[in-house]
Amino acid sequence: MDILIVGAGLSGLTTALSLRRANSSHRITILERSSSYNQSSSPSSPPSSSPSSTEYKSHEIGAAINVPPNISRFLCHPLPGRGLGLDPIKQKFVKSEGMLVLDWKTHEELVEKGLDHSRCEEVWEGGALWYAHRVDLHGGLLGLVNGGGNVEGEEEEVKGKEKEEEKERDSLKEKELKVKVKVEERNLGDGEDDSEDGEGEDGNGEEQEEKKSRKNVKKSDSNKRKGWVKIEGGKEVVAYNPSKPSLTLSSDQTLTADLIIAADGVHSRAPDYVLGHPLEPQMLPDPKLNTCYRFLIPTSEIAKDPETQFFLDTDKKEAKVCRLWPDVEGKRRLIAYRCRGGEIFNFVVMLRDEENTAKREDWHAPVSKSEVLSKLSDFHPGLLKVINKATDLKRWPLLYRPPIPTWHKDRLVLVGDAAHPMLPHHGQGGAQAIEDGLALGLCLSGNLSPSSSLSAEIEHRLKLYEKIRRNRASAIQVLSNVGIDEQPPKELEEYLREEEEEGWWRGGVPSNMKEVIEFEYGSDVVGRTIKTMQEEVDEGWEVPRGFFPGFERE
Repeated sequence: MDILIVGAGLSGLTTALSLRRANSSHRITILERSSSYNQSSSPSSPPSSSPSSTEYKSHEIGAAINVPPNISRFLCHPLPGRGLGLDPIKQKFVKSEGMLVLDWKTHEELVEKGLDHSRCEEVWEGGALWYAHRVDLHGGLLGLVNGGGNVEGEEEEVKGKEKEEEKERDSLKEKELKVKVKVEERNLGDGEDDSEDGEGEDGNGEEQEEKKSRKNVKKSDSNKRKGWVKIEGGKEVVAYNPSKPSLTLSSDQTLTADLIIAADGVHSRAPDYVLGHPLEPQMLPDPKLNTCYRFLIPTSEIAKDPETQFFLDTDKKEAKVCRLWPDVEGKRRLIAYRCRGGEIFNFVVMLRDEENTAKREDWHAPVSKSEVLSKLSDFHPGLLKVINKATDLKRWPLLYRPPIPTWHKDRLVLVGDAAHPMLPHHGQGGAQAIEDGLALGLCLSGNLSPSSSLSAEIEHRLKLYEKIRRNRASAIQVLSNVGIDEQPPKELEEYLREEEEEGWWRGGVPSNMKEVIEFEYGSDVVGRTIKTMQEEVDEGWEVPRGFFPGFERE
């Protein structure tokens, strides 16, 4: 099946990886707006021996990101049959042991409000909470896509096909020998047998059959493992046609495929075509927070200054926790945790700014250090000295889009932020995008060979993908409008009710931080997908062999 994925971010790469692992014959092309991928783009002709014979390099930018248990249990698990193969230690993730809540004025720990993450892997079926630099997570996924051609099981399948083809060649040799013997017998005959011409005709027929069989073998050779994944940079998509399906690039070029997957983030134009009308972002009303600042500070810079060394606990407790300084009345909060193997601190400031009237997100807009310090001027003086070490600060508005009623139209489907953009309060935006990609790839596994019913079968599988993902992602989308330590919004009830009807959740509306975490971390997208595919497609359906190869610990 020919598939176009728009966007080479977290959701686009996970979707490509899952599709490739689920069905090695898929021909997948990722169209990325950034021209950076042109530096190492694949050949114009699809690779024949490997789905990704070109090794792409990550050009992702950004700060840190959470890799919570609901995805790490299948993304980072080392065991075959459990994990996609991403090694968190190799990618320099930092495993969380908890969250500390501190007083924003005194910097004293509020012990009763913290969380313990030390037993996450035990509680959440092998899933830990990790902190990662976004570049490291993106690079890890890209590495799996680069090396995803010879997954366990696929090699065995290819070897099986090669053995079958070898038998077919042996059979052809036998036929060839028979033809040769008959021809020799015919040439040695006395010419009195009336059947000689008949034998000659039979011999010619067998020769034709032999030639035809040879062509079939060659065709089988050329089609063997015909799928691929390739990335093309500098491709900006400006329009979609869900019914063809096709898309139009800014160069006016039109591309068609069997399926188009929009994974190009919050600014994607695809939702407009799915819904039939524009979906404009909105600023949340007071007292919701509407502004975010992000910046990174090397740990070494904090460590070498006597006035900021207090920030690094002598017992290294802070090295493996997320710290939160909430000012509820002042509508402000500061968050900090380590990433990149502990070498870098990631800082996030969220607050309410009535002067912020932005209508569009811009994650790369620079902001002066003085502006950030002025917004936090009455925070603990030591914290301000730490923040003062930042050199590259970014600001963007926190704009909200409500959950949408459907994620697909015909053969155009949405994943990640294109389907459900989330505010950063719960650290679930990237995780939900990865859950989308995993589920969609598995839903499109099995025999989807081109036929008159291909369109109908694809659309049926897209409905199953929505059944698995939309209610859950919508619920977390609503939850993400407030801090993890705040009261969940009332509109959450609608989506939790549907989750309860499907049997995925039994806890009602979460009333505290621990219940929110149970809802977010406890869901098993792999289990959901298996159950749905067995009920709706084939009761004997299983995750394709080799889909979860795991990895060897170094």
